[in-house]
Amino acid sequence: QRSQQELQQLQQRAQQLEAENAALRAAQAEAEALKSKVERMQQAEQLKQRGNRYYQSQQYKQAYASYSEALALNVTDPTLNAVLLCNRAAALHSLGQYLEAIADCCMAAQLDDKYSRVLQVGAAEVPALPS
Repeated sequence: QRSQQELQQLQQRAQQLEAENAALRAAQAEAEALKSKVERMQQAEQLKQRGNRYYQSQQYKQAYASYSEALALNVTDPTLNAVLLCNRAAALHSLGQYLEAIADCCMAAQLDDKYSRVLQVGAAEVPALPS
């Protein structure tokens, strides 16, 4: 009788440990995903800063490439993405690629309403296109 009872207790404890182990694995996976997200955010921020340096030194193609690389990281922060798009639009504008710049401004405005003013100003600065 006693060994049967001990066996049941051991089985119950094993089930508890399995459940705890599953919870720990889930928490570890969540922590790894969060770490990856933070690393991508940091990398995107570094690429943005690099793009800003290129832009300030009038190296617009390199600035565009840096902002594009940052956007390709698929960071889930809409404000950062809006900034990257707006910065890339400025690089495109400086390269004379006005329609592409407006497209980036439109995407930035969709992500963050405060960039809708940038879109209005950018559209007003576009030279007349030949008909």
